[in-house]
Amino acid sequence: MKVYRLLFVLFVLMLSLNACDDEETPDARLALTGTYDMEDAEVRFTRTNPIMDTTVYLDFNSEIEFEIDDELDSDELQVDLNDFIEKLLKEVLRIFNDQVLVEVDIDGDDTVAKGEDGKYSIEEFEFDMPFSIIGGSESTVVVKIDIDGEMDGDEHEIEFDIAAGAFTANDSPIRLRGTAMGKRH
Repeated sequence: MKVYRLLFVLFVLMLSLNACDDEETPDARLALTGTYDMEDAEVRFTRTNPIMDTTVYLDFNSEIEFEIDDELDSDELQVDLNDFIEKLLKEVLRIFNDQVLVEVDIDGDDTVAKGEDGKYSIEEFEFDMPFSIIGGSESTVVVKIDIDGEMDGDEHEIEFDIAAGAFTANDSPIRLRGTAMGKRH
């Protein structure tokens, strides 16, 4: 009988120790989630027709939002880039042609950040961006985006490479490369 009691006590002890191991460890992604106000950007704008290679410094207000999606892997976050990309493109294009209107609607499946220790990257993706020139009809241009970023506490810095097709028949495709800084709010 003592053997059965001893086995029962050992069984209960093992279950209780196992229950302690099953407690969920905090999700490391929680430290990165939230909305970041992106305020400053340095952008190198290049194209071949007409030839242009210039760097501009932008002071604009936009947001990037990072969220946990339970369907993603434990090292992935869902990122909403619509506001940031739209405002960045509007600011840069306005410098060269204030008649261009753009609208950004990026599919969330394309904007998954993968990383660890505060560093992440978003695999290159592309989307069709509607645009128009005031007084003209609406057209679409293909935009390709590649992003790497780093978060340190509430600070956020990203490096981006954006390539877009030509906006008019007389233009060549454009390329925007640069960095942007922001803070969590």
